[in-house]
Amino acid sequence: MYQLPVNAIFRTGIAIILLCAAWQADAQNKRDHSPRHGQARQHDNGFVVWDNRANSWVSPRRFWANYARRKGSRYWGQSKFYPPYANTRAHDLVTITTSDGACLMEFYHGRWRRANDVWRWNRRFNNYAGCASVHRHRRSLFKVK
Repeated sequence: MYQLPVNAIFRTGIAIILLCAAWQADAQNKRDHSPRHGQARQHDNGFVVWDNRANSWVSPRRFWANYARRKGSRYWGQSKFYPPYANTRAHDLVTITTSDGACLMEFYHGRWRRANDVWRWNRRFNNYAGCASVHRHRRSLFKVK
C-alpha cells in the first residue's frame, strides 16, 4: 500500500488553509470597499450619496427622491408646512422647505424627524440645505386652522 509521507500531508494541509484564508480575506476586502447605502463622498463643492438600488452615486436631492419613490408609504410632497397630524401615519414623508432650503422628513415614533435621523445615512445630511435649521422652524411650520 502506498503511504504519503507525513511531511507532504502537513504541507498540503497548510497550503489549503492559506488558500482559504486568502480567499476569505479577498471576499472581506471586497465587502469593506463597496459603498454602503447612504454613504457620502466629496464631489465638486458638495457631496454625492451612494444609492444601492440605482447602483450609483447620486446627488442628495436625487437620493431623497429615490427614497421617497421606493419607500411605499405616503409622500406628502414638498411644502412649507407639515401635513395634518390626524392624517399622518408612521413612515410618511414630506420635504419641508425653510428659508435655508429643503429637508426630507419622516414621521417616526409619533413625530416628524429628519429622514437621516431615522435611517442614519451620512452625517452630511444633517447640515445639508434646510436640514440644519428645520427644527428651529418647527412651530412656524405647523399650519394652524
